[in-house]
Amino acid sequence: MQQEWRVMEKSQAIALFFVALAAMLPSACARTPWKIAGAPHPTATVPSTANTSVQDLEFRLLRYAKSLKAPADLSYQRMESALGIKFTGAADAAHSWRNVKDVPLPGGFTLYATHSPAEKGFSSVEVVVNLPSGRDPTRVPTDICIWNAAKLSQQLQAIGYKRGGQRPFQGGWIRQHWRSINNDAQGFSVTLLIYRVGDQANSRECVRGVQIDGGDK
Repeated sequence: MQQEWRVMEKSQAIALFFVALAAMLPSACARTPWKIAGAPHPTATVPSTANTSVQDLEFRLLRYAKSLKAPADLSYQRMESALGIKFTGAADAAHSWRNVKDVPLPGGFTLYATHSPAEKGFSSVEVVVNLPSGRDPTRVPTDICIWNAAKLSQQLQAIGYKRGGQRPFQGGWIRQHWRSINNDAQGFSVTLLIYRVGDQANSRECVRGVQIDGGDK
C-alpha cells in the first residue's frame, strides 16, 4: 500500500535551542507533537554522561530504533535504558510527559530529551543535541555538524526504515523514515531535524534532533 505523508505543525516557545515541531506521519496516524523545555517541570538530576559523545549517542539511538517491535517498546523506561539518561517525574497532573534538559556531553554539547506517553498505542520520544554555543543552527550559521544526515538516513534504511518525505520547517527541514510492523498495519517513525552547514556552493545536511513514535497506517 502506498504511503501518504503529512506534517502536523504546532509551535511553542523553547529556551535557547529549537522551536517545537511536528513530524511527518502516514495520513491515518495520530501523533504527539515535539515537546519543549518551556513548560513548568521539576529540575532534573543530571545523569552521568561525561563519556557519552555525540557519536555514542547516535549509536544508541540507532540501536534503540532497531530494537523496537511493539508500541510498548516506546516506554520511558526503555528509553532511559537505551540512552543512559534519567528522566524527571511527570511534569504535573495535566502534562504526564517526562523530560531531562541541559545534560552535559563531551565537547560542550548538551542533551535535551522528552518522553510523551500515549494512553493507547504509540508514545513519542525525542532527543535534541544543542551546540556548545547554545545557538540554533538554523538561525545562526555554524560549521559544526552534529550528525551527518545522509549517513544517518542510510543507517536507518539498513535497519529497515524506509525513507519518506522531507519538507522545510522553521529554517531547517524534517525528514521521516518508516518501518512497518504487524503485517503492515502499523509502524514506527523516525524523524530527523535537519540543518545545513557550509555555504551554498559546498553545503551538507546535518541532524541535531531525532523523534521516534509510530501509528496505524
